[in-house]
Parts: sequence; structure tokens; C-alpha cells
Amino acid sequence: MGRRLALPKWTDVVDPGGRVKTGVRSTSRPAGALLAQLTPLAVLALVFPVVGNQLHELNVGGTPLSTVIMAGSIAVPFLAQTACAPLYKALGNDVYNEGSSLLVTNFLARWPIVFIRSLCLVVLLCAAFAATTQWSVGALFAFALFMVCSLAMVQWFVVPIMERRFGLWAVAWLAYAAVLLFAPELCLIAPLATLFVLGISILRGPIFLSLRPTPHVWRTFARGAVQGTLIWLNPLLLLLVTGPSFNPTLVFFSLLPALVLFNSYFTLIAPGIQFGFDSFQYALQKSPVTKLRVQAEYLRAQVRGKFVALGLSFVVATSITMAAESWEPALSSPLYNAMILCSLGFCLESIFVYHLLQLKRDSFVVSFSFAHCVGFAIAMFVFAPTASFYTVNAILQVVIVATLAIVYAREIAEPHYALFWRHATAW
Repeated sequence: MGRRLALPKWTDVVDPGGRVKTGVRSTSRPAGALLAQLTPLAVLALVFPVVGNQLHELNVGGTPLSTVIMAGSIAVPFLAQTACAPLYKALGNDVYNEGSSLLVTNFLARWPIVFIRSLCLVVLLCAAFAATTQWSVGALFAFALFMVCSLAMVQWFVVPIMERRFGLWAVAWLAYAAVLLFAPELCLIAPLATLFVLGISILRGPIFLSLRPTPHVWRTFARGAVQGTLIWLNPLLLLLVTGPSFNPTLVFFSLLPALVLFNSYFTLIAPGIQFGFDSFQYALQKSPVTKLRVQAEYLRAQVRGKFVALGLSFVVATSITMAAESWEPALSSPLYNAMILCSLGFCLESIFVYHLLQLKRDSFVVSFSFAHCVGFAIAMFVFAPTASFYTVNAILQVVIVATLAIVYAREIAEPHYALFWRHATAW
């Protein structure tokens, strides 16, 4: 299951001028955080095969529950990336300006309105499945119920992710898996078990608050959809196109290297770059030009080092792929290998999109990635999803990732222009 990018813990940062800024991010115990973040992949991969037959025997509106849950499990990561984006952006600004002590209060004030607006995303997903599947009205309502419960769950995950409480993240997913394992008939509302665990941990006392509007929700939905779509578009489209012949095992293993790379990057690597960005943005506001140059060079050094680490992570992901093929010879096929390359390409594209959004290249990134995703979707429906189809797309993604890397390199060479002067002189 997917989720929004993990943000580091909030702490104090000393800028090059020696001044302290409270509320800038740092990181701790990254290896343990990575293991905790991989909990949903591990537990759901173990539980679904055990309860798969039971879920298949249960049906709603003539459709097996296993089919509804599988569809939901593929749609929820995309929903999470999209629906959580406004909360991350607004709460990140709140914490930076007001401190981390008000994170929960601000979340509770903003969440109800964002949640209500996010329901339109559930409607769009339900419409997509209604148009491409032969589900009955009952099955569609069951899917909608699962998606609404999952929407609330993923949005409440925002707080432990921003606080880096990955132990809570793991326990909450274990509660989800426990419902599937011991009460599979309740699978449609299994996210409520996770929500209960999150609620009792986050709400530690009475909180009095008023609702607080979140700015630019629809625009931020678009930004989140770009990142969410990049990794999860292929399995979602594949399910809509192939229907009953959809092979969940093949799709899961083809996504596994990309998911490991994605989580490794944003847990072990990205926090260092984020720390550099936060420090540079503070220096941009407060420090003299001479100090700003020092901070800019520090940021560039962070980027260089972290992208070397990204290359090493890519090697690890490839090693996992080879191990999976040796463990399950049936996976060693041209189609499987091409799907892996395609997924890794989407993952790298998502990483560069994330960093270009940091550099305020919103219009370029959204239009560029949107065009890529629309083109990929059209091609998926026009051509059969074969090994040749994925190989061509993997080659195309090499060009796309290279283009984004070049743009990013140019932007990071002059971060003060990217983060300030371009906008100051836009008039």
C-alpha cells in the first residue's frame, strides 16, 4: 500500500550565520524507520495468500470480495498520494511557522474539510471502475465503502509520518492485517481498525479547536496526483484493462524493486536533501549574501552525495529483483523483466518530480508528467500490455528521467534563483 513521502523529525537548525531556527527537519534511526515502513508490504504479502480463498468465497453483488479488495489495494496508494498532499503542504508550513507542538491540533482543524473534498477522488475512482468493469451496483458500493474507509486511514497516517513515529505506523498496519486474518468478512472496513489505533495514540487528551481552511486544495491534489500516478498508474491501468486475467502476483513482484527503492530513498536519502533545502530557505530569508553562498554550496554537496546513494539503492533494488527471479523461476520472463524496468523508471521519475517541486517548478513538472501519464494510459488501452509494450515504455522513461535530471541539475546549480529570484522578477 502506498503512502505520502515520509518527512523527517522536527528539530532546531543553526544557519550559516549562527542563528537558530526551530521547526526545521532532521532525521534519526533511518534503518529502523525503513524496516517499519516496509511493514505493510510484508504483512499484507503474508496475509492475503492465507485468506485469499475465504475472500473469494464471500461475494457482494455477485463479485468476490477478493476482487474488490484487490482493486482497492491497488487504488488506495494512488488515493493516498493525492488526498494527503494538501495536508502535508499545509501542515508543513504550520510546523515551520508555529512549531511542531501544534501539529496534532492543526491536523484536526484542517482534516475534516480536506476529507470532505477528497471524497470527489473516491467518486472518480469508482467511476473509472464502473466504466471498465462489469461490476454490479452492490460491488461498486462495496468498493466505495472500502475506499472511503481507506481515505480516512491514509489521511490520519499523516501525523505519525510527519512525527516519524514509524513504530505506530507498523502497529497500525498490523491491526489492519489482523482484521483480514481473523475476520475476513469485515475486510471492507478493515481500515477502521488502523484508524482506531491511530486515534487512541494521537488523541491523548481533550482538544478544543475550530475548523481551519486549507488553501489551494484542488491545486495540491493535482501535484499529489502527479507523484501518486507515476508509480501506481501501471498496476491500476493494468487491472482496468485486463480485468479477470489480472495477475496480482506478477504485478506485486514487478513493483517490489521500485517500492523498495522508493521507500529507501525517502527514508535514508531524501531527509538529508530536505534538511539542506530547509537550511537554505532559512538562510535565503535571514542571512547575508556571503553566508548564502556557503549554504548553497552545502545544499549542492548534499544533493551530489545523496544521488550517489540513489545509484547504490538502485543496485540494491536490482539485486532484489534477481533474487526474486531465482526464488520463483516463473517470474523470469520478458514480460516480468520489462514491467520491472517500467516500474523503476516511474520511480526515478517520481523522485525527480518531488525535487523539482521543491524548486518551485510546479507548472513544468505537472504538465510534463501529466502528458507522460496521459500518453501512457492511452497507449495501455490501445495496445496490449505485452513485453514489447513495456520495453518501449522503459526506453522512453530513460529519456524522460534524463530530461528531468538535466533540468534539476540546472536548477540546483542556482538554488537562490530557483527559490526566490525567478518569482521575485516574474512581474
